[in-house]
Amino acid sequence: VEKASIDEIYVDVTSAVYSIYNALSHEKLLAFIRQSLAQNVTTVGGVETATSVSMATNALTKNEIRRGSSLQVLDSSSSASGTDVGSKAWWLTLFESDDDNDEEFSEVEVLLACGAALACDARASVFNLLGFTLSAGISCNKTLAKLASGLKKPNRQTLINPHDADILAKLFHPLRLDRMRGLGGKWGDEVCDTLQISTVGELAKVPLFTLRQHFPEQADFLYSIARGECTEEVSNRLVNKSIVCGKTFRGANAMPALDTMGRLSKWNHELCGELMERLECDEEQNSRFAKLLTVSVRLDNSNETRSVSRSSKCPRKLS
Repeated sequence: VEKASIDEIYVDVTSAVYSIYNALSHEKLLAFIRQSLAQNVTTVGGVETATSVSMATNALTKNEIRRGSSLQVLDSSSSASGTDVGSKAWWLTLFESDDDNDEEFSEVEVLLACGAALACDARASVFNLLGFTLSAGISCNKTLAKLASGLKKPNRQTLINPHDADILAKLFHPLRLDRMRGLGGKWGDEVCDTLQISTVGELAKVPLFTLRQHFPEQADFLYSIARGECTEEVSNRLVNKSIVCGKTFRGANAMPALDTMGRLSKWNHELCGELMERLECDEEQNSRFAKLLTVSVRLDNSNETRSVSRSSKCPRKLS
């Protein structure tokens, strides 16, 4: 289990999936998958029915995904209500397979279906114990799993088969580049500006030698990520790499010009206090100390996004 942030984790279920797959007969395996999925709709990325809402949802930026969008709710609700006939047909093929069409489902697809069943069980357990709903993504690597988890929200999950080139192209190519893991910051903007691209599909068309000319150290990463490839393993980490406190001001009314400095001073004081509390709690629980302190400001408007950040060595005592 790798804790990526306060509300996001990666779970490697490879061993559990293979144990179930090897221990159960074909009929019992399908029964296990069917039972787990009975109360939960799992969208199959790339084969779901394309609607105007789903296409608009896929066009959301990473920041819009983080903030949450009404498009996600509409898309998730319409899919759950049964309009996603593409995914429904995919699962129907699995459950109604016979000796004449067993080859229609590869071993990888059955393993992914088993992983989806485990994800359903885990989400149901969290809801029953804590009352929280979760979204999930199921695939064979961290990049695709993270992408899948953000496609259908809230309280939904999506499965992506990484071995189907047509599905990957349909799913990946329309996405904005900043939706990809590792390309959401300044460097992602630099890649877009340098190569004059904005989507994953456009990145996939850039030859490897061109990538090496402009980004010699990151060329292989860019080439692979545009094709849904990722070799980074899930690391066993149960604590966050960083601790963050922030505040978003939306709209002109959130920061009146007549009282800008007063509000900034107030929020700066409150955020510093909250950060100190979190660091003290983390020090007590995990016996570690912060080494770097970073302050960032981002300004968004309809035409551009500007960001400024400054870092310095974190003082041993923050009080």
